[in-house]
Amino acid sequence: MAELAISSADEWPVARRSLSKWLLRRDVPELLTCDVVMAAEEALGLAGPVSIVVEASETDVVLRIVGHGPIPPGALPMLRASVDRFELVREGDRTTVIASFPLPRSESA
Repeated sequence: MAELAISSADEWPVARRSLSKWLLRRDVPELLTCDVVMAAEEALGLAGPVSIVVEASETDVVLRIVGHGPIPPGALPMLRASVDRFELVREGDRTTVIASFPLPRSESA
């Protein structure tokens, strides 16, 4: 599991490289790695500090983003369009986005 706490957009370049390297080390395909990183970057538009947690399994990559503040309807269009599952959970002043990116199936399967 990779966990990043980003309090400002200035921290994103270093966090982006860390996230990319972490995913690639787990054999996540490069194009899917780009999708996950772009989705995390889109989440930086959330109000307040953002916490990003990523988990990779044999079947998918799950991105969990916690921000402080509401997410307007229709927000995060790239993220919504590139995932199999998208959930938005509001708890008080926190908003959590959970997104699941399927890993490509093996051609031998």
